Amino acid sequence: MPQRILARSYRYHRRLLYGAAVTLSIAILGVAVLASITVVDQYRDKQVALFVTKREQVKSEVDNLSVRLMQFVDLYEAAWSLHQKDDVPLQTYQLRLREGNDVTGTNPDLTVTPFTLVSSLSNSSDAERLAGLLRILRDVSAAPSIDARKIGVTLHGGIYSPDGKFMAFSPPLDEAAQRVARQEGAVRFNVSKTAFAENLLSGQSPRELRANRPFWVTDRRLPEAGVDILNRGEAKKTAISEIVLPIFHGEQRVLTIDVSVGFDDFLQFFLHSERTPGFFVLDSASQQNLGFSPSSAADKRRYRAIQRQSSVIGHSDGTLRSYRDGGVFYISQKINGPGWVAVYVFDWRDVVASLHREAILGLCIVLASLLFLWGSVIFFDKRIAGPLSVSIQKRIEAEHFSKSVIDTIPVGVAVYVPETNEVVLENAVATQMLADDNGKRSIDFYTRIARDWPSSHEAGDHLFREVAWPVGANRTNHIGVAASRTPYGGRVAVLFGLVDLNFKKENERLLIQAKEKADEANKAKSMFLALMTHEIRTPLHGASGHLELLEREVIETEHRERVALIRRAFGSLLQIVDDLLDLTKVESNALTINSVRMCVNDVVEQAVQQFAPAITRRGVRCLCFTDPRLDDNVHGDPQRTGQILLNLLSNATKFTESGVIVVRSHLIISDARSLVRLEVTDTGIGIPSTVQSTLFSPMSQADNTISRRFGGTGLGLFLCRKLAKLMGGDITLTSAPGTGSTFRVDLPFGAIRDPRMNDADDYDGTAPRLRDLHIGTDIRDPEWQAAFARRVSRWGGRFVTLPDADAQEDASLDILVTSSDIDRTDGRNGPELLAAHTLSGRVAPKLGTICLASDHPLVPRHADGIWYLTSLSRQALRSALRQLSGRTPVPESQPMYPPQRTAADLDILIAEDEDVSRRLLTDQLRRLGCHRIRSAANGLAALALWHEQPADLVITDLSMPELDGPDLLREIRRVDPQATIICTTASVRDAPSFSETAFDGQLDKPVSLDDLARILDRFAGKSVNPINSDIDSTTTSYTPLDDILWRAFQNEWTKDRASLDAAITAYDKPLTKRLVHRLRGALLALGDETLIASLESVADAVQAPQDGPLQQAWCYLIVQIESKLKSVAQRTL
Repeated sequence: MPQRILARSYRYHRRLLYGAAVTLSIAILGVAVLASITVVDQYRDKQVALFVTKREQVKSEVDNLSVRLMQFVDLYEAAWSLHQKDDVPLQTYQLRLREGNDVTGTNPDLTVTPFTLVSSLSNSSDAERLAGLLRILRDVSAAPSIDARKIGVTLHGGIYSPDGKFMAFSPPLDEAAQRVARQEGAVRFNVSKTAFAENLLSGQSPRELRANRPFWVTDRRLPEAGVDILNRGEAKKTAISEIVLPIFHGEQRVLTIDVSVGFDDFLQFFLHSERTPGFFVLDSASQQNLGFSPSSAADKRRYRAIQRQSSVIGHSDGTLRSYRDGGVFYISQKINGPGWVAVYVFDWRDVVASLHREAILGLCIVLASLLFLWGSVIFFDKRIAGPLSVSIQKRIEAEHFSKSVIDTIPVGVAVYVPETNEVVLENAVATQMLADDNGKRSIDFYTRIARDWPSSHEAGDHLFREVAWPVGANRTNHIGVAASRTPYGGRVAVLFGLVDLNFKKENERLLIQAKEKADEANKAKSMFLALMTHEIRTPLHGASGHLELLEREVIETEHRERVALIRRAFGSLLQIVDDLLDLTKVESNALTINSVRMCVNDVVEQAVQQFAPAITRRGVRCLCFTDPRLDDNVHGDPQRTGQILLNLLSNATKFTESGVIVVRSHLIISDARSLVRLEVTDTGIGIPSTVQSTLFSPMSQADNTISRRFGGTGLGLFLCRKLAKLMGGDITLTSAPGTGSTFRVDLPFGAIRDPRMNDADDYDGTAPRLRDLHIGTDIRDPEWQAAFARRVSRWGGRFVTLPDADAQEDASLDILVTSSDIDRTDGRNGPELLAAHTLSGRVAPKLGTICLASDHPLVPRHADGIWYLTSLSRQALRSALRQLSGRTPVPESQPMYPPQRTAADLDILIAEDEDVSRRLLTDQLRRLGCHRIRSAANGLAALALWHEQPADLVITDLSMPELDGPDLLREIRRVDPQATIICTTASVRDAPSFSETAFDGQLDKPVSLDDLARILDRFAGKSVNPINSDIDSTTTSYTPLDDILWRAFQNEWTKDRASLDAAITAYDKPLTKRLVHRLRGALLALGDETLIASLESVADAVQAPQDGPLQQAWCYLIVQIESKLKSVAQRTL
């Protein structure tokens, strides 16, 4: 910048500096003037407050005087009758009035203060009236306002009757006035004295007089202006105002009090003898000064100002009035009652005299401010502005240098001002990045970024983003943008930093492609694994089903063992396939938890019972300890919980060759929540600590020899932890090589019974029957003994050990419980112990002995005087204790349980809309020994059959026309809440929530004979085995079941195909889903997995938004079914 331009800029800023100083000086002076006005206004307000105080002082005394007089009159009028009974010296004063020619004075026997009586009521006929008037006079003389002996205002005047026949004067009349009264006569004299008061009262009704009293009247006999009223001469006798107060008896005015206020009393009691400069009290006409006469020159000046404004002041009313006339300020207000006018006057000389200190202080402040202002301006001009011009030159040079640096760095830099839409700075790198083949300007880029950036961002905020900016027909630059709002040249600008991201984007694109390929490969692997396991599972299920039927046929023992061996091999293979399917579900997040009502101890015992034969065959003892608090129902997933236990028990069985496997259930109570802990402990090979952290990983085992020595895939523990995590819990491990392992599963379940409830409470009707029974055991194992003691205590019995029973002479043992699973120090078994117990002279158990073991039967068996029972079922133990809880021993010939119903006794009702599934289920039930079977094609027909004859067991499909499974359950339970109803479903997705629908059980299609047999075992109460009989003994020929089912399917297929064609053509998704579900049940019953897989493709296509995939999947399924039906028809020819 040239030197001349810098000099011109310096002069310009110098003018601004001095101009601002002049402006501030004027502002300081203005503030000083405003402050002066404010101080004067404050002084005026202070004088107004002083005036109000003095005026209220006078007004308060006026009100007090009026109130005292009114209180006396009101009180006397109210107690008139009472006062008329008072005694007065009537005869004495009548005599004195006659003797004194109607004039006499009062003595203390009548009045407190002396009065002069002027009355013509001296005759005997006026005695009663005179007596009443004397009574009033006596009370008036004692009033503080009349009694001169009292401190306060002393009023002078009289009391008179309206007709002038009676009047009392206070103070008493002098001799001259008494002579005039005698000469003129009482009535004439009194009327002349009361003429003014009577004129005032005349013309008003008694009601108006009562309402307006007392009446204040300004005395016209005031002294001339300037008279010193402090003179105790004639002015003392002059009254300022009169007070007229009539007294009534009923509507008749009896007396009138006419008193006056003297100058002495006014100064002493109304002004409190205080002389306030500038404060005056004028009469009602504002002509005379009632207070102190002006004494000082200032008061005389002020009083003359009042006289000049007398006409204005005379119009004052009850409101405060303040105004200014020239240099004099006036404040006035009328005092109601006497009509006096209070006036306060002050002028500028009074203001200056009062505020001279404040004025001097303000002037000093103003001068100091001006001196400081101009001193600062001169200092800034000489010491700052001059050096600043030199620094500006240096800054300009630095700016040129900075611009050169910005143009050199390899990052794009630009400064954009949104307000003016201009780019004030842009280096070469930024220009090159935004260069456009189509002629698009770089300013469009900056405008776009600034527009998309919220305007709420303040200066200093930063923006980071990536922008794809087209720079040609087929070219796009990827630019990294860093932006920040910052002041620039007095405006808000946006500072841009631009980085070329083309190379980075190319690398990211290559990485994404590689990841997509890897994901596709992983997905293909998972899909292949799922499909292969599904395809493997299909023939395995078919082979397992036929082996199941073959095993139940009557064949040779050697062949039966081989079939059982093959079934176990297929079972192991199916377990591996199921683990692989679960693994694929975990990878696809398709593994779900179905929370239903369940009993934790039932799940534990069922799992242990399933593995107990395999464990005991290896010579390993199997123990199960359950927490009695977990006998109640909770909300959880029994299938997944059982799956975890089965996996853990499978591992324990596999890796334990000797010793014991113990399964425990505990209820863990904490402040935060309640947890169920399941423990599986074994004495197997143990697990080193170095590999425990990786044991729960997929395909992981302790070492490379495990799979070769013990088999397995390494998926079990991984799935167990995943299932536990899904249920909100976890699995932990404690193990050491050579000592065994303990797996702990902590799971949160809902609605756990309150553990604080008494364990001895009634439990399913058992506790009352065990009450006070002594149940003993010889088992010394502390854990077994503690678990058994808790169980007995919960059922209401008294648990004792044999030493305790021997220690008490009168103790008796009702039931003895022993076990062959627990090691003994003497090596004796249960019968040997019982014999030794009897031979030693001890009292034998009264009711019997129970021997528990894991390999004993589920149903109690009686032999050698001992009841043998499994140790893995608390239900079986409870039933045995219930039977033995009678007070007399059970004879050996007496059956342990009453006869129970068999499967043949059950009346079973089947509700299934699909004919193939209905026929298959009927045939399976007949093979299991059931003969009383009824079936219906829909829920409504099933409900009608149930109403005709209630069934012992109802097996219903979930999805049926007219009335589905849940609705059928609700209708039946409405009539019979205890009805037993089992549901069947072709898909896990259709499974009901047991907490909502309360089905008694569930069968998954295709239904196996084992699952069906377990249901019948549960509700028939006796083990069910299939029988070797024809389906119908009356038929002469037997057709294979598969052909019967395919024939039934062919009969239904034409109708189902037409219904599905119509639903798919109309794109009715709900109807299509319902018909697909029906067809799935039939295909599951037939066991054709190929057709089932094609049907699942149709079900998946229903969810697609377009109808093309659905049509293709449906056509493909039709071709497959038709082809299958043709092959079946050819086979049956």
